[in-house]
Amino acid sequence: MSSTNEEKGAQRRWVLGMLAGVLILAYAGVSLYFKWHFYPNTVIGDKDVAFRTEKETAALLKREIGTYTLNIKEREGVKETISGKDLDMEPDFAVSLADSLGQQTGVAWPVHFFTKQEIEKQAVKYDEGKLQEIIKNLQCMSESKQVAPKDAYLEYRKENKCYEIVPEVMGTTLDASKVEELIRKSVKVMDETLDLEKEQCYQNPEVYADNELLMKKKDTANSYLKTSVTYDDGSTQLCFDADAIRKMLVFKEDGEVKLKKSDIAKFAEKVDHTYSTLWQKRSFKTSYGASVTISRGDYGWKVNREKEEKALKKAIKNQTVEVREPYFTKKAASHGTQDYGGSYVEINLTAQHLFVYHKGNKVFETDFVSGNTSRGNGTRLGINSLKYKERNAVLRGDDYETPVSFWMPFDGNIGMHDATWRSRFGGDIYKTSGSHGCINLPLHSAETIFSYVTPGEAIVVYELPGTEPKSQEEKDKDKDKEKDKDKKKDKDKEKDKDKEKDKKKKTA
Repeated sequence: MSSTNEEKGAQRRWVLGMLAGVLILAYAGVSLYFKWHFYPNTVIGDKDVAFRTEKETAALLKREIGTYTLNIKEREGVKETISGKDLDMEPDFAVSLADSLGQQTGVAWPVHFFTKQEIEKQAVKYDEGKLQEIIKNLQCMSESKQVAPKDAYLEYRKENKCYEIVPEVMGTTLDASKVEELIRKSVKVMDETLDLEKEQCYQNPEVYADNELLMKKKDTANSYLKTSVTYDDGSTQLCFDADAIRKMLVFKEDGEVKLKKSDIAKFAEKVDHTYSTLWQKRSFKTSYGASVTISRGDYGWKVNREKEEKALKKAIKNQTVEVREPYFTKKAASHGTQDYGGSYVEINLTAQHLFVYHKGNKVFETDFVSGNTSRGNGTRLGINSLKYKERNAVLRGDDYETPVSFWMPFDGNIGMHDATWRSRFGGDIYKTSGSHGCINLPLHSAETIFSYVTPGEAIVVYELPGTEPKSQEEKDKDKDKEKDKDKKKDKDKEKDKDKEKDKKKKTA
């Protein structure tokens, strides 16, 4: 019984020994196999070379060279390719394949059924001159076709009266030397794809649309543009709104936006020039039909610049929206070209004759005597306001003291008044026997004018060639002509009566 058990045990040990020997021999054989073949899960690039010998792998990679193409991905969806056929490519991997196999110990082959082995892609040889020419002719490398990058920036949109951010332009400008280097590297190891964006080959903008400082500038600038002050005097409009304010903005690098105070002052000055008529030239249509230009005088509108400037600053601070007239230090009768309105006195120095207009109607006219031109006391031209009117005043000068019943000053110490010491008015009396500059009037004329005029009204003084008064001799001749005309009319009437009598006789 024991002998039988021993025999069975010896048999089992022999079988196990044989199995172990077979396994050892098989493992050694497979290990020896993998001294000449690549391990399982071995790849070169994207090629599976598992269980291939050096020659088989070389043949596989040679076939790959024949179909090799480098795909270059560019911005804006553009793609370009470089074909291996155009470069006369040849393999240059013999030694490195042998080295890769030589690094395999063989005995570690079971591990590689579960572990991937990646061998660095093998190198190739190519015609450098041809590659250089192909790179040069790539569309992306043409400087004339490249678009430079552009930073995001603020742009004023007039239709919306606000600033908006214009997005950055990425552009297509490349770092040429970097692109050349990457292409050579890719071709050398037969990479099939080169993404220029991922490889950061492009020159990029420095400021993007989501830049915090840029957004801060936009918000601050637009807060200023909410202000709107519209000046309206009934005839002319001027707007201090977004279109005007945006020209005053100063954008700083730290994101701060400010208004130029000097520009606000300039706008107040513009308001002054637009609405002030004081001391400005005017075209005045005379009662004779012709127009004259009035270039001096203190009559008219005058804008208060200082008050306007303060008001504009306050409006910006409070983001005010309003329509109003400017602030004036001096006012006239109306706005527009005829700011003197419908009530004024028109004085023609050439004709020595004046007209009084009241509420648009000519209500009175009279001759007068103005300043003595031979002594340099000629009455000054211009449009001035009537300062006041006074009854029973005393006019004083260096060499005179004269009481008058009606005193109406309009240009310093020059005014209209009665001159009862004169018996004649009009004509050319003023040339040699005129006043010290005042408008001398008959008493009844001064009284009538006094009854119509109101302080602040315009007194327009001008000269109009062609309206000179006639001399006494000319007036006498005119009277003689009128008498002759009257006599002729009387004679014609007598003749007509005689004819009527003759007709009646004949009829009877």
